[in-house]
Amino acid sequence: MIGEVGGAASPLPAGAALKARAARGAMALLIRSGATGLAAMVGGIVLARILTPSEFGVYAITAFCATFLSLFADVGLGGAIIQKREQPSQADLRTVFTIQLVLASLLVVGGFIAAGPIAAAYHLSAAAAWLMRALVATLLISVIRTVPAVLLERELRYSRLATVDAVQAVAFQVTAVVAALLGCGVWSFAWATVISSAAGVVLAYCLSPWRPGLGFDRGAARRLLSFGIAYQTQSILSFVKDAMTPTMVAVLAGAAAVGYINWAFTVASVPLLVTGSLWQVTFPAFARAAHDPLLLGRMVDRAVHLGAIVMLPISFSIMALAPQIVDYVFGTKWEPALPSVYLFSVSFLTGPMVGSTFFNLFYATGHPRYSLYFTILYGVLDWGIGVPLVVWLGFNGIAIRTAIVAYVTLPPLLIVAERLVAIQPLRQLVRPGLVAGLAAVAEMGTVKLLPAGVGSLVAAAAVGVACYVLVIAVADRTLIRSVLTTVLPGRLARPLRWYLVGTVST
Repeated sequence: MIGEVGGAASPLPAGAALKARAARGAMALLIRSGATGLAAMVGGIVLARILTPSEFGVYAITAFCATFLSLFADVGLGGAIIQKREQPSQADLRTVFTIQLVLASLLVVGGFIAAGPIAAAYHLSAAAAWLMRALVATLLISVIRTVPAVLLERELRYSRLATVDAVQAVAFQVTAVVAALLGCGVWSFAWATVISSAAGVVLAYCLSPWRPGLGFDRGAARRLLSFGIAYQTQSILSFVKDAMTPTMVAVLAGAAAVGYINWAFTVASVPLLVTGSLWQVTFPAFARAAHDPLLLGRMVDRAVHLGAIVMLPISFSIMALAPQIVDYVFGTKWEPALPSVYLFSVSFLTGPMVGSTFFNLFYATGHPRYSLYFTILYGVLDWGIGVPLVVWLGFNGIAIRTAIVAYVTLPPLLIVAERLVAIQPLRQLVRPGLVAGLAAVAEMGTVKLLPAGVGSLVAAAAVGVACYVLVIAVADRTLIRSVLTTVLPGRLARPLRWYLVGTVST
């Protein structure tokens, strides 16, 4: 049982077994992402129609402050457990649990005290300060879930972890929508955060039994913190570099501008709801393969390729149909943020897909400092370019900055990654990109041919999906066949294998 860490160490998979478990884990997370992505999309549409851009902005600012505090409760100990080569002991796990619980308690107290001055600094109401306190308080709930979730992730038990994440995500959306319909306004997000966090904790312990206990082992703490602090420092710096929207934009343009830019980012990042599942599995999978450079290189290339197959068609489709999506789905009140949707989508074509994979490569091979260096570079460029653009162009300057930084930093990122392992990541983007572009052209043509309305949007999306699936099944048949026959049961995989092998020449 995964929770029985104190006993004999379970053998870690290697070679073909490792790739198979990683592939099955990615598929489980992919299914989870589809379910949660659908829930998030439906919930986001309803909330966008009920709430105002200012209410979205207030939530974004308060959630930013609460999330920033949560980063200091982790100090990278979860990542240290995942990266650890040998099986973690009970002393390791209880040390992690104790440190995080103490830090979370201190941060909650500090958050309660600081909420009032922070709200005043952003020119928010006293109600916003209490919203911030409510979000900070959920940190104590989230910390309790850490150890069971990390154990599942370390052993690549992603079918169970996917269940936990899916239930938690759906609970958030359902609670937020119900509360908004009941007139709770921005407090809908607070209720959703509390209920979804509690549901995640209960289910995590059901699927990954572990008996919580307090304890502190100085040697274990020293070993785990040596990796964890570097790992978490990168996360903190990454968070700070992205803080321009809830800080600079809020000060210069107000809460409504923050709502617009966060909405645009949310729409453009819909593909990340799916591909995030692939990147989640890459860190522990790469860590298990770090001893075999040839295997690791193949896994890195395959991760980029699979991410491109899933992400690029969604990004191209959003760009092709963005005006219709705004007018017929979210409402015309969001049209000022349409330029940012395009710019964010362009930056996502390579940035998160390649960058996230490489950062996981750095962690898995024991080089967290590379991630730290690049995060510092991103932060300097984000603020150095972003502040003048926001002053000059308003909130859309954030999206322009994101696109510039994504492509300026790509060459050095490739150079560093290729020094660690032999890879060809950019080649993995070509075929899916061409097919996704073809599908986007078909979508735009369909919209122009049909009468304006929701029907034309649905028809165009259906045409794009059909075009992409049919062409990519032929163009990338070898990789798709390999993945499907690995992750699917024999009876289910047989007809797919017949199609991919029998009707398509290899």
